[in-house]
Amino acid sequence: AMLENITPDNGYLGDTADGRIVNPGHDMECAFFLAEEAEKSNNKEDVYIHLANITYDNATFNRVGDYAFYKSFVKTGGQVITTGATNITIGNRAFESSNVKTIDLSGVTSIGKHAFAGAKLLETADLSSAISIGNAAFKDCSALQVVTLSDSLNTLSQDVFNGCASVVALDIKNVTRIEAFALAKMSALATIDLSKVKFIFYKCLILNHK
Repeated sequence: AMLENITPDNGYLGDTADGRIVNPGHDMECAFFLAEEAEKSNNKEDVYIHLANITYDNATFNRVGDYAFYKSFVKTGGQVITTGATNITIGNRAFESSNVKTIDLSGVTSIGKHAFAGAKLLETADLSSAISIGNAAFKDCSALQVVTLSDSLNTLSQDVFNGCASVVALDIKNVTRIEAFALAKMSALATIDLSKVKFIFYKCLILNHK
């Protein structure tokens, strides 16, 4: 734990106003300093934030903040459960480069840029409620195999699934717009229905679109 105020002899102030003061910005800075030290010492197991099992079971919970679990590390992969929560927003880079393996996204309606980019243990993504998914949200999630998209999602943003080399099938449902590199390097993807997509082939003037 990080303490904003201590006694002159480096002791704990206890349950006092000064002792209870916490500056969230300083906590975030401290976390980044630890992550930087982990990179330099190549000692991620001991220094990185450890993401094990996190449960959000309060129906009033509605947001995972930007960088909340950025580069969180645990050997076996973490699990995040959002029981009873709906209309959740996942912030930018919230789980980027983390070792999250399982996450309940069923109540998530908005996912920020790079939210899960580089989360190489993530295996499934239930995005059936997500109506907005930011650029590169799942970029380089190499273990991702199963993706379920919402009927209300109409855009696959830039780089969103770029490098998701284990996804075999993807039902893009009512998507009408696919942005640059959204489906790049998906080497296992065998088939995809583009019949509803209107914005993908820029200035291909004589293309017979079926």
